[in-house]
Parts: sequence; structure tokens; C-alpha cells
Amino acid sequence: MKFLRQIVSILVLTIGVTSSSRANPSTDYLLEIVRGFSEEDPEIQYQARARLAAYVAGQTAPGQRDGAEKTTESLLDCLQDPAVSDEAKKYILRQLGRVGTASAVMPLSKIMLGGNALQAELARQALERIPGPEASHALKRAIRQSSGDGARQGYIRSLANRKDPDNLGYFSKGLAGEDSFLAIESIHALAKLGTAEAAKALQRAYRSQPAPELRLDLERALVSLADTADGALIQIQESGLSSANRQAALTRLVESGHGQSFKLLRSSLSDSDPDLRTTALHLALNHGKQNLVRLERENFSAEDWRVVLGGLSAFSGKEAEDLALEASETGNREIRILAIRALAEFGKGRSVDLILRHFAGRDQGMKQAAIHALERMQGQPLTGRLQKMMNSDSESDAATAIEAAIYRDLPNAKNRLFRFVNGENADLARQALRTLAIIADEEDLYRLYFLAKRTDNEDLGKMIAGMLKRVAPELGSLEFQAKVKAL
Repeated sequence: MKFLRQIVSILVLTIGVTSSSRANPSTDYLLEIVRGFSEEDPEIQYQARARLAAYVAGQTAPGQRDGAEKTTESLLDCLQDPAVSDEAKKYILRQLGRVGTASAVMPLSKIMLGGNALQAELARQALERIPGPEASHALKRAIRQSSGDGARQGYIRSLANRKDPDNLGYFSKGLAGEDSFLAIESIHALAKLGTAEAAKALQRAYRSQPAPELRLDLERALVSLADTADGALIQIQESGLSSANRQAALTRLVESGHGQSFKLLRSSLSDSDPDLRTTALHLALNHGKQNLVRLERENFSAEDWRVVLGGLSAFSGKEAEDLALEASETGNREIRILAIRALAEFGKGRSVDLILRHFAGRDQGMKQAAIHALERMQGQPLTGRLQKMMNSDSESDAATAIEAAIYRDLPNAKNRLFRFVNGENADLARQALRTLAIIADEEDLYRLYFLAKRTDNEDLGKMIAGMLKRVAPELGSLEFQAKVKAL
């Protein structure tokens, strides 16, 4: 009887094993797919990858009953089969990261802590994505069991990337613990979690006056979280360890319309940190705090003026012109050039003298800025002044106006230029010809041609002929060019 019972037990076990192997018949099909990964032909390997992806997608499609669980079982069967190649296991691990269920956690955890570096990394990535507390528990065990910072960091960050609210307590405890490495990583994890509770945990840690290496990361995390309290942001803005964090805190407070915005901006504008001042200026200009700029302008550095000149549109026309004129008197040449260029848009009658002075000056940088203003400044004041100068008895004023006609359309300018050409002042005639060489059309060239033919002034005729010979090939017709050659 005992012998018969043993035989029956063996038979039952055999039937059970056989039934078990057939309980998931798709494993056989999956094994047939993964054999392709062992082939040397790249085309067959490509087909194996495509078939594996299609198989997993089909098995886990909506409507498939327990599709993810059954597919996980099949994938694990192949993963644990020693006959399956490492190349195939690489892609199986990736698929488990996509569709794996809790039943995959323990096998993946063993692989993650095993000796195959590539498979361990892929298993870690898979555990990062598998839903449920089991994967989080596995990662926490790995963190405890690991001694090297590199591996621990990977496990901690995988746990953080899960963004699981249930891990709030774990990271809050890690932040308050004596393990400085885990504390720093916990800051990043709580910031990634991004909940109001995570923000509160970070604020508690910040108020506890942490070590500098923790404080810097805490500040960075707090300025990035939407739920950070204004009090913490003010503390960071006033005494943060890094300029970037102070700027971020100030920006958050001003853009939210905080009641202390004016005070915070004013203190920032007088701060020794040039980057913070620049940010404060931008914020003041963009959020209706222009009076702060007026109050602090006497203390502006060159960089401060650069910001203000770039934001003059925030002011009324007169105020913008006042600031540009004030900047044009600073000791920094580059800022003076920027100020003169700004007058092209904001300059009015009070800017005319400054523009013309630099236009007639010897500093080429200033002159180019003045030309920019001459070409673009709107309104009658500048045009009217140039017309008066062109009719002036002052040779220097007339010469300036003649040259300015190159850059600004002055009423009746060409007729006035021809009078200079035919006038008694040879220098002004020469200057007028230089201007006409740039702004003349073919009709003007014919007019000069006939003047050269008829004048009794031999020097003037030569001067006009020389100018025409330079210009005619570019502006004149072939017929006109022939006439000019005969001069």
C-alpha cells in the first residue's frame, strides 16, 4: 500500500507539473520568438524585436482578461530560462518595465542586485515603472543593502521617479536623518513629488538651519515648488546662498503680486549682487514699478543702465527720453552709444542737439549711433533743425546738414544740394557731391552732367565729371555712361 501511495503521489505531481507547464501556453510561443535573438543575422534579430513588441501589445490590449498578469508570467518564464540568450533577456526586461505587474517585483529585485550590470540596470528601470507598493518596498530594501553611493543613488532616484505619495514619509525621514547622502537625495525626491505635503517637509528642514550643503539644495527645491510658502521665499530672497536662488525667489514673489514686492525690489536694486540687481530691474520694468528705477538711477552700474535702456518702452515718452539722455552722459562709452541709439525710438526735440553733436564728431562708434537715430527718429524737430542748418551761413552747420541728407529725407534737399554744387564754397560743393553720389537717381545725374558741360568753373567741372564717372556705371544707362566717358 505504501508503495502504491508513492506511485500515485508521483503521478499526481507529474500531472500537476505538466498542467502547470500548459497553463500558460503562450510561453511556448514567446520562447519561439526569443530564439530569433540568438541568430547572427541582423534582420532576424530585428524581426524578433518587432514580434516581441507586437506580442506584448496584443496580449495586454484592452479587453484581454488579466492580460498584464499573464504576459508578466510568460515574460518571467523566459527571463528565468537559462537557454534564453542575454540579448533576448535585455528586451524582455524592457517589456516588463512597460507591462510588468507586482508578480515581477521579486525576480526583478534579484536581478537588480545581481552581478550582470546591464541586466541589473534594466531591472532597476523596470522597477521604477511597475505600479504598486511592492516595487517601492523592493527599492527601499536595495537602498538599505547597498554600500556604494553610485548604486544607492540609482535606487533612491528610481524610488523618487515613481512619484508615489506613499513614499513621502520615507523621504521626509531621510531628510531629517544623519545620512547626509540620503538627505540630499531626499530633497530632490520631495521636489520631484511636488505635493503640498512635500513642500511643507522641505520648509521644515529649511527652518531648522541645515548644513550649507543641504541648505543650497533646499533653496533650489523650494523656489521650484508651487506650494512653497511666501515666508520661505522671502527668507531665500534675503539670505539665500546662491544668486540664482535669490533671483528665483524674488521673481516668484513679484510675479505673484506679493504685498512686499516694492520693498523686496528696492532692497534688491541696492544689493551688491549684480545679477540680482539685473533681475530686479527687469521685474520692476515689467510689473509697473518704474518709480523704483527713477529712485535708484543715480547708483546704476553700466549693466544696470543696459537693462534700463532695453526696457524704456515701460516708461512714458518723456520719461524714456529723460533716461536715455541721462544714460548718454555716463562715463561708460558703450552705454552712451546704446543711449544714443535708444533716442531713435524715444528721442524728441531735447535730443536733437545730442544726436547732431555726435553725428558731427570724430568718434565713429558715437557717429554710427547718431546715424541710427537720424534715420529712425520720428517727428519734425530733427528734420526742421537740419533744414535750418542747410540754409545757415555757418559752413560747419551746412556741412553737417549736407551729410545728414544721406540718412534722412529732408524736404527739397536735392535742390538745395545742387545750389551748393553750383555755389562759391568749394568745400560745401564737394560735400554736396558726395551726398548726391549716394542719393541721386539718373535724372539727378543728367542734371549734374549738363551742369558740368555748361560751367565756366574748370575745377567744378572736373569735380563733377570725376563724381559722375564713379557713379554712372552703377546708376546710369548705357547711353548715359557713354556721355560721361566723353566728358
